Amino acid sequence: MRATIALLLPDGLSFDLSREYGHDESYVPAFASHSFNVAGREPGPDCTKNGFVDAAPLIPDCQCIPLPQTPPTPKLRDSYAVRGEIECDGSGATVTDLGGYRFTDQDTDLALSDDASREFDNTVDTMGHELRIGGVNSAFTYQAGVFFYQEKGDNLRSLIPFIAPNASLINAFAPATKSLSFAGFRRAECIQSDQLTLMGGLRSAIERREGIFGNYGLRFIAGPVAPTTSPSPIVNLEHDNEQLPWLAGMNYTPNADALVSGKVSIGYKSGGFGSVGPYEPATKPAYEAGAKSTVVDRGQPIGNFRWFHHDYTDLQAALLPNPAIGQQIFNAGDATIYGLEVEGTFEVTPGDNGLADRDPVPAVVQPDLSRNTLPRSVRLTIAAGSDPKSDIGNSGVISAGIRSRIKSSYFLDIFNQQSSSQGSFSRTELGLKYEPAFENRSMRGLARNRGASQPSAYASFVAARPDGRFNFAPRRPRALMACASATNCDA
Repeated sequence: MRATIALLLPDGLSFDLSREYGHDESYVPAFASHSFNVAGREPGPDCTKNGFVDAAPLIPDCQCIPLPQTPPTPKLRDSYAVRGEIECDGSGATVTDLGGYRFTDQDTDLALSDDASREFDNTVDTMGHELRIGGVNSAFTYQAGVFFYQEKGDNLRSLIPFIAPNASLINAFAPATKSLSFAGFRRAECIQSDQLTLMGGLRSAIERREGIFGNYGLRFIAGPVAPTTSPSPIVNLEHDNEQLPWLAGMNYTPNADALVSGKVSIGYKSGGFGSVGPYEPATKPAYEAGAKSTVVDRGQPIGNFRWFHHDYTDLQAALLPNPAIGQQIFNAGDATIYGLEVEGTFEVTPGDNGLADRDPVPAVVQPDLSRNTLPRSVRLTIAAGSDPKSDIGNSGVISAGIRSRIKSSYFLDIFNQQSSSQGSFSRTELGLKYEPAFENRSMRGLARNRGASQPSAYASFVAARPDGRFNFAPRRPRALMACASATNCDA
């Protein structure tokens, strides 16, 4: 729910104030699990033993996966926010002052394989303020400003082997963190000619984080309730970081139907700390070049081309080596991502559109992880579709579309274990849409099917468990959706 007051005052001055409340209630998918070190847990030749099932019964040879041992669990989140904006539009420049505050309270009991992760407390306070100025002066467009951000978080969570009156807490952590960020930014575009535009940007960021981590450790048969005593030991941590990311690029239009672009940028992902110590920021120089074309005299076929090359330094990776310590984030090393994207849209017949997309994302070199590839690095994506439309006169327009996408195999975790390898799979969508004539409303239905396979949303060993336990969660094999809107179902 949102309530907004907006005022437009004389002399180009405007005022906007919003109050918002949001309640989100969703169910987290259940995990399935299997221990590879326990004797007598085999699925059998037909996937019917020990709680296994055939993931793809239409494909020859059984593909055995364990069924989820835990039911879906609710995730509840309430948020309260206030936002304000004052803008003054003068001659040649616009000054904007923005500010906001948000409080979030979340309650999640995540059902794992044989365990449950329970949040006894998870609250976050955030506050941000930004002052910026921008304008257009002849062929020069600019924007500059300063930004302040603050976040405070309190959390108390635990891993419980099972939910029962006499349950033990495998661990219980109580981190309290505070983050402060200050930044100044400048961005400009300069039109050199009717065909060439140059752009550049610079950001100066100063960040500081501090936190207190309490670890209650193992609490034997304490029951699934929040600890009330002070945790021991308490670890005080802090992290300071200064960065100067920038970008430079150009857009070149040789004619009205073509665009050639290039960009070089230096980006970063902020560092921080976990329950055992700090980790450094990850930096990423990125190089990109692309071209777009539109050929009007052939029914507006469109072609897009993009090449990119990204280099990571101090890549951040998460690992759970010890349940008594909790998840740790460490700097794994360097990585390289480079690839080529080619897309074309062609009007095969009047009112019938087709789409082809080739999107290989190549291997990632990561010396500290034995040249592993990054998770979910899909080498090849092929998509095709058609959107025929039928005009039914004064009644409106009916659109019937079909789209298919094929993805090549990829790994689901950074360790590239064979058990976390997701094989190639396809997805097909069928859609039907009705738009009444002379009215801005529509009705739409969509059916999505992933064929005979059921891809995994998550698959990885829990490294902290000594019994070789493997956890995973499958994606939904198919879905049906419907929409009726007084405006537009595509919005």
